[in-house]
Amino acid sequence: MQKKRYNSYIKIMIAIVAVAAVLASAYMMNGNTKSAEGKPLYYISGDVVNYYGMIVAATANTGNIEVFTVTGDKLVKSITLASPEGNSRFYDVVLRADGGRLYAYAVNGKYFFKYDISDLKLPVLINRIEDTQYDWFIGVQRNSTSLITVGTKGLKVWTPAMQSIDGYALTNNFHHNVQLNANGTYLLNIDADKLHIIDSRTKKTVLSHGLVSKESHNRKAVNNELDSRIYLADDKSLLQIGFDGNVTKRFDHNTGFGYDVDGLPYSDYIYFTDGVGAVKVRKSDFKPVKWIKSADMGEKGGWSTGLNVVSDNGSEKVIVFNGTSIVLLNSDLKPLDYYATLAEDFGPQEEMYLGADKTRAP
Repeated sequence: MQKKRYNSYIKIMIAIVAVAAVLASAYMMNGNTKSAEGKPLYYISGDVVNYYGMIVAATANTGNIEVFTVTGDKLVKSITLASPEGNSRFYDVVLRADGGRLYAYAVNGKYFFKYDISDLKLPVLINRIEDTQYDWFIGVQRNSTSLITVGTKGLKVWTPAMQSIDGYALTNNFHHNVQLNANGTYLLNIDADKLHIIDSRTKKTVLSHGLVSKESHNRKAVNNELDSRIYLADDKSLLQIGFDGNVTKRFDHNTGFGYDVDGLPYSDYIYFTDGVGAVKVRKSDFKPVKWIKSADMGEKGGWSTGLNVVSDNGSEKVIVFNGTSIVLLNSDLKPLDYYATLAEDFGPQEEMYLGADKTRAP
């Protein structure tokens, strides 16, 4: 019954996919989400953590670092940081709680930054690194132990203290598509119509799995360390893939696009976005149990791409980057609040205090 209802929803929505696909292509162009007229940019991805019971989200899609907090089921913007390089912009940001502090790591092409944002009213620049090999940083990702920068000359692995400890001789124009698994043993690299699994010790590709891909765009995979499975959504199906390359479960979403997958390791559910909306799927049988259309969350003209799931007092909260807005949902995909893109958000911002307090670095 649930699948029939979902298929009915798909039939209704499929008529608008062709138009929405045009919007999606515009969203996915790295660094080109602002119109020539200076109109609002689009939210396509970000990072979310639970910091001592407070949900914190961050994105750099507007060119600034924007940090949001969840208070009483309300999504509130707490910080806006402009790139300290004059006319340059931030490309990406991730969050990491470490040693009782909350840090934001960001890249703006020339530099890799670390900010202490534990005090949301007084963010502090801790460190800034320029690559000596003249790399151009376009993205940053994290796992439980490390960070990884995606650059035009390859990938670099860093400690939380920003010491470079490893690297990969590969590039990806969609930095969102590169992920280290939880314990750092494998690198997941989605490149066009292939998922490549790379051994982090030998740097050899141990598996390449073909995907249905109508176009290259952001696509986040997640590795659940508890069941040793990889979850991702290609442009036809939500897939559960083993490290032997076998597809152990499949759910055909039939919307024509697949973007982000996320879920808590111990949860019975996984979530994904397909542009048309967001879907909650039961892991045990890969049946959809909840879904919501992009048009029913946030501002008009939404197209759901980025998705993050975070723990919240024994339950889950879901944050969707829906193009025209960032949307806060509960575990049943009921909208709780959203933050809309506003033209005035993207004008010149006052640079933050740059007095780096390096005694606070781990």
